[in-house]
Amino acid sequence: MFKTDKIRIVLVDDHTMVRDALAMMLNQLDDVQIVGSLASGEELLNKISSLTPDIVIMDIIMKGMTGIETT
Repeated sequence: MFKTDKIRIVLVDDHTMVRDALAMMLNQLDDVQIVGSLASGEELLNKISSLTPDIVIMDIIMKGMTGIETT
């Protein structure tokens, strides 16, 4: 039996270029789907229930709420 579900990933970093580069690399994988690209921990907390990611890739040091505080 083949698994057809993709791994749902949200990227969180206050630098757009970093998020875009990570998304570009991850989008090359067949079993990955980027479901969100967010600029802050606060934004993640507001949207996580609607995005329902399997994995969050988040910067530790961001303006406002840090990745550690967000976690």
